Amino acid sequence: MSGTCTTRETHYAIENAQTIAKFIEAAAPNAHNVHIKHGEYPVTRGKGYWTAVNSFTGSLYGMSQTYSLDIGTHYHTFQNGFCEGKSLTSLSFAWCECSSNAFKLLDTHSATLQELSIHGIHTHDISRLLVNESERPIIYPYLLSLTLNGQNDIIETADRPAFKSTTPFPRLVRLNANIVYPFGDDVLFRGNSSTLEELSFNFDCRAMTTINNARVFVPGKYKKLNTVKVCSFIEDIDYNERQVKQHISLLQNIAPTIQSLHICDIDISQCFIGELSKSKLFKNINTLNLGELHLALSDVVGILKTLPVLQHLESGLAESLAIASKSSFGNLDQLCSRYSEVSRCFSQWTVSQDSIVCTASSALYAVVLASICPKFTNVCLPDQHKCEYFELVKQFTENQHLLKHSGIQSRLLSIKSSYNSSYV
Repeated sequence: MSGTCTTRETHYAIENAQTIAKFIEAAAPNAHNVHIKHGEYPVTRGKGYWTAVNSFTGSLYGMSQTYSLDIGTHYHTFQNGFCEGKSLTSLSFAWCECSSNAFKLLDTHSATLQELSIHGIHTHDISRLLVNESERPIIYPYLLSLTLNGQNDIIETADRPAFKSTTPFPRLVRLNANIVYPFGDDVLFRGNSSTLEELSFNFDCRAMTTINNARVFVPGKYKKLNTVKVCSFIEDIDYNERQVKQHISLLQNIAPTIQSLHICDIDISQCFIGELSKSKLFKNINTLNLGELHLALSDVVGILKTLPVLQHLESGLAESLAIASKSSFGNLDQLCSRYSEVSRCFSQWTVSQDSIVCTASSALYAVVLASICPKFTNVCLPDQHKCEYFELVKQFTENQHLLKHSGIQSRLLSIKSSYNSSYV
């Protein structure tokens, strides 16, 4: 359909839309949920085009009592009374200047929403998530997943809205707040300490003070919280050390239940590694992502000694200073004998995608780790390095009697090396 439509073209478009909708309804007569996702349409689409789109989506409303919407920025396609009498269970939209219709949907369907994702929202508009146009609180009694991606505006503590007498998310299981925490109190965390399982947070110094004053993360409070991502980046030099210590203290408070941990900031990651040797609180972690922090072989061995069930590690890789050239590897049998078996769980080390990769170091580390970790199979590298990596692993182990005949060579060469980050 062209960008501008004549009345005749609009008529045919509506007929076609309704025909397709009837076909879908006939093919799925017992649909439990209808998911409607709007793609990126050209801005030149005319009024007739959107009339046809509305006709098509309107024809789908009779198929099910529950609906899921991923509407992007196409708010004008939804008229007043949209989904009236139906249950909207999932909503995803991108914030823009004309997003009032989407926020009205929140108010109308908050009682049935189970998943909500808002992208690009500005922190000064965040209160619209919790208060409607009539200044009444919006409660989401069945919401299980909340994602907030947006603009990390610089806002003062006094400008952050507080909601002291409301518990908007009592059943929240997943909270992905990838913006600087925009509230002046603990409103996102109220009432869900017994249900929250996954948390991604970004706390600046002011937000950390707010969270600590509200005693949000006191030890033992979150008994199901197993997946944590620290999105905070320490940028304020004046508060650097203080912020790092605050983040480590927070992690220690929730440590016993954490199984998967991702730390984005290098300073926090570095401090976390230092704390591991002093604490046994993180003994249940099986997946650890330290972002771009570069680790040497000795660092990895130290981590494995303190995290007994660790299976997957992601980080940068520090180049081995012992490798001057690809021909001066010495006796790897002797190098491997320096370490005793440290882990029967560890299987993969992924080199972060943004790191500068030294393939020779990767191959050397793989051989040593395979000799001290019976389940270790691979240093996972970006695809462009895998051919050289395999060749070096073969070269490293070919003339090493102990390594070649212990099955290490065949184990390392049997796994295809490709970059596949599967962490939080």
